[in-house]
Amino acid sequence: WNVPVILVSILVNFAISAGFQNLTDLEEVEEVSVTGRKKFLLVFGILFNILYLCAFKYASAYEGILRGRFSLPEDFSILFPIGISYYTLSQIPFVADRYREETEHDTFLNFTLTTVFFPKLAEGPIIRYGKVAPQFHDPKRREFSPDAFMRGLVRFFLGLAKKVLIADRLAPAS
Repeated sequence: WNVPVILVSILVNFAISAGFQNLTDLEEVEEVSVTGRKKFLLVFGILFNILYLCAFKYASAYEGILRGRFSLPEDFSILFPIGISYYTLSQIPFVADRYREETEHDTFLNFTLTTVFFPKLAEGPIIRYGKVAPQFHDPKRREFSPDAFMRGLVRFFLGLAKKVLIADRLAPAS
């Protein structure tokens, strides 16, 4: 259920990014002003993301209406996709950064990886695209390094130990 929801968001926002790139290219080649079209894309991108989020955030309010109008069963429920707030709200600064040309248009794969980066989706914070995307272009990060793998494992287990030994014991006190 989450995959189609996030895929629609990714496709629309990637298309907006491509639109900004096409307008920038047009402006450079033909020396025409495309400011109005860029503003339209900016407003469209922001409104799309806000309305898309609201459609799922407030879906439970529509359940009763849908149940009555379409004779749906009583156990009918619209599920709230996991992480939708994080990835949708991270798209708004991305659209704004593309409008201001602070972020380059990237490949679909890199854009998708940045959008669905799991730790960001599960807990936040909302990270700007320009801070994460360069990591995907670094050739050193594309190769497996046993040393980096071991550093990652040590870091993971230290974090797990802190959680189990400290945080779990302090939780009942709070």
